[in-house]
Amino acid sequence: MDLVNRYLHAVKFWLPRAQQDDIIAELGDDLRSQIQDREAALGHPLDDDAVAAILAQRGHPMWVAGRYLPQRPVIGSALAPAYWFVQRLVILWVLVPVFVLVVGPAAVLGGKNPSATLIQLPWTLLMAAIFAFGTITLVFAIMERHPHESFWKWNPKRLPRVPRAQAAPVPQPVSGYAAIGEMFTSAALVVCWCYVMWLREGSTFTTCASP
Repeated sequence: MDLVNRYLHAVKFWLPRAQQDDIIAELGDDLRSQIQDREAALGHPLDDDAVAAILAQRGHPMWVAGRYLPQRPVIGSALAPAYWFVQRLVILWVLVPVFVLVVGPAAVLGGKNPSATLIQLPWTLLMAAIFAFGTITLVFAIMERHPHESFWKWNPKRLPRVPRAQAAPVPQPVSGYAAIGEMFTSAALVVCWCYVMWLREGSTFTTCASP
């Protein structure tokens, strides 16, 4: 049942933390029952290929997890897990740290009026977060209405191994949508870098123009 455990672990990644245990227990019982019924009908244990075929018929882990999430009018249940994952990744784990650790210090140290710049930074961060949120929503809305079959191509045998409980590592997404997260992360870094360079250019121009 190693392949089933890996599949359940992949589904669990996309589920809300409060619902993970109950949903995984229900899904696991259903899958194991289906496999046992199939083995009883054939009269022999299923090999990995047969188990993989059952899992592939059940659906992509992210799509299965999405069926347990509330329905959204813009982003459907199939893309909802990846949508919120990318939103948290870009806004909370990229945009905010970059503004706090890079953009903020650069703006304060490079600006002519550090106190005014420091007051303006939260508003700038809010606008950047709103822009990122809207851009990500627009991209996923387009993907929702113009899906491509390559988005859902996957091989159950390539699911990552279930990490040991002792190490308690953070699970990794098992979808091509990880590339989408990397794309938005890179875009956010580029925007922040351009903002820093704009501040430097503006500071240099002000210094040169002053008598």
